Amino acid sequence: MDFDQFGNSVSVSGNAVLVGAWLHSSGAAFANGAAYVFQENLGQWTQVAEVSASDGVSQGTFGQSVAISKQYVAH
Repeated sequence: MDFDQFGNSVSVSGNAVLVGAWLHSSGAAFANGAAYVFQENLGQWTQVAEVSASDGVSQGTFGQSVAISKQYVAH
């Protein structure tokens, strides 16, 4: 995560936070991007999901811009 740009985009809804990391690389794909969902419960923040594009294309920049509303996540 050193160069993933984790936190470059952030959205908050209630006790959930969505954090983008648009330069995250996974597998053979370079900078395809990801977004992470964290949820707060009794003062404890826990990562509950990692979301990424289904096509996994390199330089897809998924997570460059993020939004969350209740249980809905948008990129």
